[in-house]
Amino acid sequence: MRLLCILLAACLSPFLPLQAEDFSAWSGRGSVWLLTDKEGADLPATAVVREFPVLLRLHGDTFPFGAVQAKGEDLRVTDAAGRTLSLQIESWDKVAGEAVVWVRVPEIRGAARQELKLYWGNAQAKPVSDGSKVFARDNGYLSVWHLGQEVKDEVGTLPSKVVGTKPVPGLIGEARSFAGKEGIFSGDKITSYPTDASSHTTSAWIKPTRSNTTIISWGNEAGGRGSKVRFQLRAPQHLHVDSNFSDVDGPSNLAPDEWHYVTHTYDKNDGRIYLNGKLDGKASPTLNIKSPARLWIGGWYDVYSYEGEMDEVRVSSVARSPEWVQLEYANQVKNQSLVGHVVMQGGEVTLSADRLVLNQGEAVTYKANLPGALSVSWTGAQGQVIAGRMGFSEAVDLLPPGKTEFRGTCRFSAVMPQGVIQKSVEVTWKRVFPEPVLKLAVPKTWDGRTELRLKLDVVNGEQLKALKDGKRTYRWEVSGAPVISEVDGDTLILKRAMGAGRLKILAFFGSQRAGGEQVGAEIQVAEQSLDSWVARPEPAEELPMDGQFYAREGDGLGKLYCKGTLAVPAQKLTLKLYADDKLVAEVTQAPQEGKGYRFVQTLKAGLIRYRVELLADGKPVHAATDLVCGDAFIIQGQSNAVANDFGKENPLQPNPWVRTFGATDGSPNGSRQKVWGPAEARARGGRLEIGFWGMELGRRLVESQQVPICLINGAVGGTRIDTHQRDGADPTNAATIYGRLLWRVRAAGLDHGIRGILWHQGENDQGADGPDGTYGFVHYRKYFDQMAGSWRQDYPNAQRLHLFQIWPKSCSMGVNGSDNYLREEQRKLKSAYTYLDVMPTLGIRPPGGCHFPAGGYAEFAKLMTPLIERDHYGVKHVQPVSAPNILSVQRVGDKQDTVVLTFDQPVVWRDELAAEFSFEVSPEFAAQPLMVKVVGGSAQGSTLTLRLSGSLPNSGSVLSYLDSKSWSQDRLVMGANGLPALTFRSVPIR
Repeated sequence: MRLLCILLAACLSPFLPLQAEDFSAWSGRGSVWLLTDKEGADLPATAVVREFPVLLRLHGDTFPFGAVQAKGEDLRVTDAAGRTLSLQIESWDKVAGEAVVWVRVPEIRGAARQELKLYWGNAQAKPVSDGSKVFARDNGYLSVWHLGQEVKDEVGTLPSKVVGTKPVPGLIGEARSFAGKEGIFSGDKITSYPTDASSHTTSAWIKPTRSNTTIISWGNEAGGRGSKVRFQLRAPQHLHVDSNFSDVDGPSNLAPDEWHYVTHTYDKNDGRIYLNGKLDGKASPTLNIKSPARLWIGGWYDVYSYEGEMDEVRVSSVARSPEWVQLEYANQVKNQSLVGHVVMQGGEVTLSADRLVLNQGEAVTYKANLPGALSVSWTGAQGQVIAGRMGFSEAVDLLPPGKTEFRGTCRFSAVMPQGVIQKSVEVTWKRVFPEPVLKLAVPKTWDGRTELRLKLDVVNGEQLKALKDGKRTYRWEVSGAPVISEVDGDTLILKRAMGAGRLKILAFFGSQRAGGEQVGAEIQVAEQSLDSWVARPEPAEELPMDGQFYAREGDGLGKLYCKGTLAVPAQKLTLKLYADDKLVAEVTQAPQEGKGYRFVQTLKAGLIRYRVELLADGKPVHAATDLVCGDAFIIQGQSNAVANDFGKENPLQPNPWVRTFGATDGSPNGSRQKVWGPAEARARGGRLEIGFWGMELGRRLVESQQVPICLINGAVGGTRIDTHQRDGADPTNAATIYGRLLWRVRAAGLDHGIRGILWHQGENDQGADGPDGTYGFVHYRKYFDQMAGSWRQDYPNAQRLHLFQIWPKSCSMGVNGSDNYLREEQRKLKSAYTYLDVMPTLGIRPPGGCHFPAGGYAEFAKLMTPLIERDHYGVKHVQPVSAPNILSVQRVGDKQDTVVLTFDQPVVWRDELAAEFSFEVSPEFAAQPLMVKVVGGSAQGSTLTLRLSGSLPNSGSVLSYLDSKSWSQDRLVMGANGLPALTFRSVPIR
């Protein structure tokens, strides 16, 4: 540790003796100053804030903790006139020399300096700390939670039931850590909170780790418009107050994992959001809050979502002024500017050094002796700001990449009665640890089937280790061709590919002291052929169930297992198999060790009803009827995959050849039902339910292929793709969408019998409601790849995927066109995956802006049936049965005013389509639009030529088709096969 002392002196008139007669028994006294001028909180001269709780942070370098009682019981604070002020000691650590004290100050004026006097050193003094006097009804407070070791409302208005949160070091003393599904409940019969359109303020300090969470909420959900104050952190990370269509939005992005002060005020249709003391958003909502109210911190109606840390939550019965909010932030932020330190006296001025040179990792400690200073602050060489301390330490562990040294300047500022003194010290840290040198050896090509292990080599790793470079981290990113992969520290394991093309790999290495480095590589993945059928492993025990469906395997036959143990020993066991009541097989065997038995019978697929009888010495042991054998599929996604909201009437009757297993119920017990039977479009508790278009699809396939069809629907309405991921630690976890479906499929004995998966999802990913703090389209491909890889792991024969591209701005979700980019991510999956096709929904009639009527869902099945017939049954069609998909866009002509679009099949041009195309200058979200318009076009086979109103830039321009903010079912690019083309967004123009 290096020590640098800065000794500064200035003149300060001796303190006047205190006139407060009742403090004569106190041996210690000092002053702190409230600075609202430009050297402090910088309030305007016209500002007046009354009855304000001022935060005093006391530190051992300026306050004599050793001269005070153990918990600060003898601390007193007065104003400049000697009037005793109410105070609350939130925390007092005599050993560490740190304390947090709140003082209620009657009046604070702007552009001024105001003295507070402190007294200590009376062993007989009784404690006077009382939060209810600092935060009270008469200065506008309803509830205040410091969120420390003890969680309570300091005003005394509400109870506080803690649900799992933990105390942690916070911004102001201790705070609370919220890990999701944790929070604080303060009652559901609150009669003392604002009602109707009464004024109020809600505020908190937050340090969030994820978006789309609730900070604090109060009011009622069912009270209609304006019935609640639900303070939210939405994505991309910004503030929003949800008041049931009487909302206020704050547009500024919050930096993640940093402390932010967030405030909402309401007064006579004036709703405001403040971020870090500054106005961030406003609206004119009308609130109508009913009584009694409810209140949660970290959630709403017992659903806790906030993740991160939280401190100093407050609710007031008045709308705090902008000056009040500004002052709270200036006073409470870590590097606060309102309150100075306890003023010291004496000393003289010297500066021992103005330049330092250190080695990387070494720390320097700056110290100052500042007699008479009202306030001090430091700006470290690395930019950190430290206020109210006589010294601090800093070190540079990491140097910028490519630099041999880091140079910085530590600046010191002291506010004196007569002005400001500033000093600086230049500091240089020399590199000790060499930068990591990485090497990643990869083959040029990969067959996509043989497991490939890629190891990241840190060439100078031993040298770094000898220098004790500290903790090391590895991270891998893969993009391009979809693959199933695992990471084992410095090794990336590529298990198999699900598509062909370029696979891009980025490997990251990080060292605590040597810094980080990355290296990239590309592998060409070969075209993928369909894998051979993977036979189902023989179960340990299994008995046929009534109504059971058996999937035919790669050889075209199903396998019926009858395996178990007799309750009573027998000499002979007989299994009889009947097809449409005709005995087709009879097998006899002696029980193993008198009780165990194993029968395996093959079943021919077709519209045949089987039944079996198991007899022991001629007596019935087990029987099962109405058994069928055919092909099995999965339906997964959200509400339009659930497809049970199609109107009051249900025109579909169960089809004996369309089967399913279990129930779509999401409860732990409801999702574990073992029942077979003909499927229903909808049913109570989701029993045997597969949705409307699932029923229609099954019926069509039964008619065309003359085999029974099993469809198991695991979809859940209103779900994002991130919620469909596999729990690696517990794959059949009943709390997960993926786990509930996997359990059902395994319990049905069909995990190796699933031939394909149908996916309709994405409505809830059009906006920014996910956990990643950004729009859903940004990470959609990542989540889909992970999910598809899990499918291949758990359903090894489900090699073909059938997707829907969702309706434009479906269910009115999406922000500023973000839904267009989500549909583009869905479209691009077709070219990324070898055995995946995408069918659009935008051409479906009758349409559904969110859910579809029965006729619309019937069209889902009509569109998807030919695809499944082609992919699974080899049916040849005269025309393509897939939707047209854009392959490329190229500018042509000397004037650069014509573009040629190439599709994967013939398309048709109509003049009214011109308005559906738009040009931008960048593929990024919210790109700058170009004024170039389409003025005409023509189609020839698979190419569409567009004539433009002007020339395009030489590079960087992109083309989009169909913007959800203005489109029509009557203006769709159609294929010659009568199917609408997939919409696309920001396709590069070559």
